[in-house]
Amino acid sequence: MDWSLSKLIRIEKGTVGISTTDLRSLLAHYGVHDSESVNALIRLAKSSRERPWWATYREHLPTTDFEKLLGLEAEASSIETFQSTLIPGLLQTQAYMRYVLGGIVNDVAGPESVEVREEVRLRRQRSLFESDGAPVFRVVLDEATLRRVAQSPAVMREQLLHLADLNTRSNIVIEVIPFTAGPYVDSGTFQLLSFPGADPPVVYLENAWYDELIDKKDQVQKYEQLLANLRRRALDKGQSEALIRKIADEFR
Repeated sequence: MDWSLSKLIRIEKGTVGISTTDLRSLLAHYGVHDSESVNALIRLAKSSRERPWWATYREHLPTTDFEKLLGLEAEASSIETFQSTLIPGLLQTQAYMRYVLGGIVNDVAGPESVEVREEVRLRRQRSLFESDGAPVFRVVLDEATLRRVAQSPAVMREQLLHLADLNTRSNIVIEVIPFTAGPYVDSGTFQLLSFPGADPPVVYLENAWYDELIDKKDQVQKYEQLLANLRRRALDKGQSEALIRKIADEFR
């Protein structure tokens, strides 16, 4: 190919794209001649060079792993998450979202950063749930999350009714671990993303100090097992919706 070693390394690491000309040459070198496979890879190469919607907000994104998460969400066939203190960002109403983002953005960031992050979160919601081929979204919540007041009872009631309505959708499953389930062990907020085909699942961890993407099979399996254990303690979809609406009524 008459390439430098650094160019090959950047392509293999995914830090740069690859031109369709270079791709065709590589496929010929690798002995890939099936036209269907070649055309599919060429289409991928072309689409990978397009700017994603979040490129406009790149300077306001908290970390590079979060930016990678946005790309993974766009490709995922299912997204599963556990939250013990907050409603997941993808299910938040705008009022709840504004309160949360305003409270967690550090003192260095100004109101502009809060507004941009809110806009990014709304774009994530639209791109995931209002587009064709939307992924299955399954979330496990602790009952305390539903009762923890964000800003006001009115904001919480709106948020809970929004959750209950979302739980009627075929591709969204919200399951609540009630207080009556007793104590349990968890590892904090995380997302498990699965993909179509042979691509292995990954886990996204998020806490107050850092976020991290995990793709090692043995570590991912631990989170899969943890999620399964949490679900065993949770109410099913219908029972969870009923509990959410009951708590929403308490905020009248």
